[in-house]
Amino acid sequence: AIQNHDDVSITGGRITVPSVSATEVRPVLGDNELKLKLPGGSQYDMFKVTREDTNQDLMTVDGRGIVTARDFYAPSDSRLKKNVNSIQDAIQLVRRMNGVTFDWIDYNTPFPHYGFIAQDLKLAGFHSLIHERTITTPSGEVNTLMTVDYSKIVSILVEAVKDIGNMLSM
Repeated sequence: AIQNHDDVSITGGRITVPSVSATEVRPVLGDNELKLKLPGGSQYDMFKVTREDTNQDLMTVDGRGIVTARDFYAPSDSRLKKNVNSIQDAIQLVRRMNGVTFDWIDYNTPFPHYGFIAQDLKLAGFHSLIHERTITTPSGEVNTLMTVDYSKIVSILVEAVKDIGNMLSM
């Protein structure tokens, strides 16, 4: 470890500690990502963010990649936006979406999951809902996978429901 009065850098090797308390955690100089490795891929292998005063879990990420927290917020302040327009033809937008049920290839559950196929949404023109993420598989293979920003679909659904309500009240 290299240490000065306001910085501690630990490089190389493996360090195992039961808990870490820090005001800031950053990647090694010159690296652009910070990794926290879990020992396995089960619901019991877990990274937690907890309150020090109550030891209450605020957020957890388990070995299956399931993130749990009480709330997730996305910035939505009007001061952060420009070119704001009402969603038009929301029912037609919903018709272009294809909801599916599915099973995860690497995650067995006794029930089906609900969602969308990212490639289908991209082909249907929903580019702002799709993001690509580079991941490293357990075998070390690097893949680029598509993800869906499900929270942004809510505004389309709200406007579609309002359009249906307006049609019914005519």
